[in-house]
Amino acid sequence: MKFFKHFTDSHRGKSIQAIKSKFGLEGVGRYWTFVELCAEKLEKKKEESLSEEHCVFEFDKTYLMTCLGYPNHMRVRCYLDAMAMLGLCSFDETAMTYRCSMPNLLIFMDRDSKRARTERAPSAPKIKDKRIKNKDIITAAHTHDSSSVLIMPEWAHSKLSEEGKALIGKVKKQATLDSWLSKYNSDFLIEEIGNASLWLDETGKSVKNVGTFLTGWFSRSKNPLKTQEKKKTIDFRNVNWGPVT
Repeated sequence: MKFFKHFTDSHRGKSIQAIKSKFGLEGVGRYWTFVELCAEKLEKKKEESLSEEHCVFEFDKTYLMTCLGYPNHMRVRCYLDAMAMLGLCSFDETAMTYRCSMPNLLIFMDRDSKRARTERAPSAPKIKDKRIKNKDIITAAHTHDSSSVLIMPEWAHSKLSEEGKALIGKVKKQATLDSWLSKYNSDFLIEEIGNASLWLDETGKSVKNVGTFLTGWFSRSKNPLKTQEKKKTIDFRNVNWGPVT
């Protein structure tokens, strides 16, 4: 497939606006790059009619990471998860590849420019198969507000208690979560988020800004697992290389 239709009002759609709110204009650019990569792989035989079965594509993980301009595989997976939650695609993964489904390409295939669409649909068509292998997205306050999507590591879903998930869901900024992930190790965060949610439940207290509350809670903790392990570095200036021959 060498061509697909791009509506001039796509930037006003709820899904694209949600991507822009979460990832900025870079996220929107990555979305259309991803659409192009999928469309490039779309093929069918002459006697076949296009269907959703044709809109399933396999990508090498490193290739997709490079095309989308991300520094590591985790960022790619989090971005795909966010798009899947918005109904823009779905995907499964293996150790080396992503298998992505994008039925929306069937909409982009219509070349009849004379048949203008009179009104934009309120949201992107939902994908029938919504299975996501790595469910590391938590919505703020457990709502369906796509502009409030928070991206957390996989352990947040598998190891946090329901109370802990609910507490994290009230954090307003992704930057706050990212700062915790860079400063503290996962065992510390799991334990302290649980302790904080238990303390709030027992005392009956409420906080206006959960991000500020937890940041202070973490900084006051005496937990020995508090900091991330620092990578050991070698100062080659002080290495004894032996006699030069």
